[in-house]
Amino acid sequence: LELKNLPMGRTPQYMEERLRRFFSKFGAIVHCRAVPHPLDPYQCEGTGYITLKSRKAALQAVKAPLKFPASLHDKVIEMRDLDTDKKSDAQQWTKIERWDRQLCSVAEQLHSNLLEKGERTLEQAFRDVSEIDINGRFEAADESVYQRFGTWKAFLQSDPFYELFHITPEDVLRPLLVTTEQRRRILIRASHRLREKRQEDYFPHWRAGKAALPAHTQRQIRLWDYGGKDPLPDEIQVMSRSSLYHVIHDEKFMLKRRMNKVRNARRKEVREEYRAKYVADKERRLTAKREASERIAQITQG
Repeated sequence: LELKNLPMGRTPQYMEERLRRFFSKFGAIVHCRAVPHPLDPYQCEGTGYITLKSRKAALQAVKAPLKFPASLHDKVIEMRDLDTDKKSDAQQWTKIERWDRQLCSVAEQLHSNLLEKGERTLEQAFRDVSEIDINGRFEAADESVYQRFGTWKAFLQSDPFYELFHITPEDVLRPLLVTTEQRRRILIRASHRLREKRQEDYFPHWRAGKAALPAHTQRQIRLWDYGGKDPLPDEIQVMSRSSLYHVIHDEKFMLKRRMNKVRNARRKEVREEYRAKYVADKERRLTAKREASERIAQITQG
């Protein structure tokens, strides 16, 4: 892979480490090089090369949007596979965000149509449902579903869209009975879940899914981060901050910090208890609604 538009102002060794972290999640890296500037060997020129062990990993890496944080620069890296001459799409991240926004709109339209016109098969799920393309024109709702989930069934059975739809074994799509306010809340949670899915798919941690580091390596990391000691408490760390924001030696301020810490811990426990109770209650209500929908359908058919 050939990389263009890399940030300047960093050493080639620093850029090679960042590139190894990003591309190692696709497969084993054989070679990594950031080209130094011809006039300053301690600064990257803006070009780099990555060699992956398998062609499949290289093609997956080309499709992933590589963007460094704003502290380095705010540009999307251009990638090209030198073997197949395939290039990365600079607008890929923008397209993914647009598809996720359209998915919530598609789910809302489909649920309204099913409540008004009745059930339909999965093959006809796109009927009377539209989305806005990149040029601002309305078109049939297919692109966002297939790009993000592959099939309508996977889309409608994903979390939390399964709270709005029920798919029978015969691939018949039926709506679940929810109020307008409940549907609005479900769609808000869906937008949050899609954002998490974007982060999981394209920005996983570089150590995710790999074996744990050896004990001596973990010790070296601890020595590097904290000088071999435990991190200082918040009450002491806050003393290194600027006195323009608060009086760092104020006893009331330090007491408030401790009280907030205890309060946040209690809130976290209450939230976890409520979440467990809410999930159990939600599963019970969904089961009851699904059974009610099936009974209504049987009565209607009879």
